Amino acid sequence: MRISLALFLILTARAVFAQGTENPVILQEIQFKLGVSPEFVFNRTLGGKSLLKAWIYAQWKDTVVFGAGYGLDMTHGFTDAYYFGAGWKNIFGSGAGVYLKFLSDPSGEYGFAANSIIPYAEYRISGFHIRLGVNFRFTVTGADIWNIFYYNTPITEKQLYYSVGYAFRFFGDKYTLAIELANHERMFAGNFGNYGIYLKNAYALDDMFDISLDIGVINAGSIALSSVFYKLKIGMGVALKW
Repeated sequence: MRISLALFLILTARAVFAQGTENPVILQEIQFKLGVSPEFVFNRTLGGKSLLKAWIYAQWKDTVVFGAGYGLDMTHGFTDAYYFGAGWKNIFGSGAGVYLKFLSDPSGEYGFAANSIIPYAEYRISGFHIRLGVNFRFTVTGADIWNIFYYNTPITEKQLYYSVGYAFRFFGDKYTLAIELANHERMFAGNFGNYGIYLKNAYALDDMFDISLDIGVINAGSIALSSVFYKLKIGMGVALKW
């Protein structure tokens, strides 16, 4: 039911924007991407849970970007995570970019949340990317766990935020296969050793729709990934572009 409602909202939004043929020039230069992704996560300690995530990404002239998203834990009936951020990508055509992200990862069933402020830089060239930043993380308890801007807590940490990967493109760039090593996802940021190996598939059906399949094997925090397997994530998604 929730998935059907989310898809209905995507199609409605596309229909509304399609009628804006007389938009100001600045709006015509903004590209939007709206996605919905049901996911299943199997945690070695906590068992399995199902998630439903939705996100939006806006880009102006291949430079200024904005993103926001929300994830629902459908197993426990709580917010799983949400974020928003902005940045300047491909600075002067160099492939480098700088960004700032605000992320909240509440665990309502356990009564705490991790609020993060994450400045980071990224460099992309010919399918390769490297991303480095600092995750300023604040552990929140009590009534403020749902407030992404609450940082008045004695439990604070600084964690390295990193990702490196390569994307292969096939069939005239319609199909993308990306391999990535990272300690974060769109709605998750872990410790230094809390990295995962991700296999990301995306296929452009046409100029409007993409479909995706992501698989991740995430480590618990040690260097030996195979001996301390923590969780497995499988996510399928559809994205609308206009």
